Amino acid sequence: FSSIPDAVLVSGQITGEAAALSDLEAVKAILPDTPVLANTGVKHKTVAEVLRVADGCIVGSSLKHDGDTWNSVDPARALDFMDRVRVLRGRM
Repeated sequence: FSSIPDAVLVSGQITGEAAALSDLEAVKAILPDTPVLANTGVKHKTVAEVLRVADGCIVGSSLKHDGDTWNSVDPARALDFMDRVRVLRGRM
């Protein structure tokens, strides 16, 4: 039996709450060869900061209508978020 993870997810305390950047940095330092993903709370205004540390992120609530986890995805919010990510990728 092998339980080697493909990636490690770092979460805030609840849905929509960001993980502390210091937590992401600590996990990345301990597991430099394993992808580390921010799992909660990544928003349009924080994605640049998060992706400077994390290898990627899982996004939900911030892409929904009114930022509400129970609403459907807002295509305009999703497009804006990914436009920001594409700019960041071009700089990395």
